[in-house]
Amino acid sequence: MNRIRPTRPKVEFRCDQENLTPAAGLCATKELDRVLGIVEVISDQVGSLYRSGARFRPYSAGEVVMGLIESQLAGGDFLCDIDHRRSDTAGAELRAVARPPASTTVGALGGRFSDKHLAGLESANATLIARALSILPPPERSRLTSTRPTVDLDPTDVEVYGHKKEGVAFNYAGQRCGRPHPATWAEAGFVLVGDLGSGTDDPRPQAPSLIARAIAALPPGLGRPRVRRDSGFFDSQVAWAALRAGADFAIAAKRNQAVWKGGTGRARGGLEGSEGNGGGRGGHLRLPPGGLAGWDPGHRAPGEGRGRGDPGRPPLPAPAHHRPRGAEGGEAGTGRSRLCLG
Repeated sequence: MNRIRPTRPKVEFRCDQENLTPAAGLCATKELDRVLGIVEVISDQVGSLYRSGARFRPYSAGEVVMGLIESQLAGGDFLCDIDHRRSDTAGAELRAVARPPASTTVGALGGRFSDKHLAGLESANATLIARALSILPPPERSRLTSTRPTVDLDPTDVEVYGHKKEGVAFNYAGQRCGRPHPATWAEAGFVLVGDLGSGTDDPRPQAPSLIARAIAALPPGLGRPRVRRDSGFFDSQVAWAALRAGADFAIAAKRNQAVWKGGTGRARGGLEGSEGNGGGRGGHLRLPPGGLAGWDPGHRAPGEGRGRGDPGRPPLPAPAHHRPRGAEGGEAGTGRSRLCLG
């Protein structure tokens, strides 16, 4: 018969001494601030958050923003978590903002961010991205500058709590959430600009402004940008916004009857096959210049190959009842613009 060993008391590790810090990793943000000058750039381009004539201005905009960043990097989920960093005296020397503002101060100053301040924050972000690119190792910098930049638009839902929280709504899954709309430089992994909507906001009305601002935020000297979006952004105004900003585009669309009629009715031929993310057949609908009203032959969308499928796969024809007359057995349209179908 096995003897049952007496249980030992639970061992608990805590950092409750004043000379210990649970967030020593924030030394990385201090070094990043030293190299890029994050706090200084944000403070200069955002401007003062205090009223005109205020004598006591203890915190700059850069310190407020960086204090929030460091609180989140240390695991903070709520505004009050910044008070934990404020009370962490041992980690003060390791942070970019040694003594961040109190949560009540952050709430008061955050309410003063106007459209002008937010525009300054986006401008500061563009400056910091250009600085970060300039100090990268030569091989990595060469890789990014020699590749056409891809701007990804991909909103996501972030669940929040509290029935009095403003600017949020219940999404299709019944979650109370906000919906950030970031525009990301895909190859570098940098977020260029972003907007915030509720859980029910349609991302398409915000997309044209987001595209223009994102392309303007790219560092100078890069190639012609490419804007990539999923089917949630399937809208002609979104496509034209990319072209007006001097970029190519790829936009996903469901392969339904309306797309077949609209695409094959204007363009001869059909699809170049590829495999979709869900294992189904997808493809690129090739549109001839002149097949769309006002289409400029000089504009084209990315997707020179045949997607992620077999490069040698022959074009996938449209269903017979959707083919225009004279398209049987013919080559697809001569244009180089593509509508990605999933």
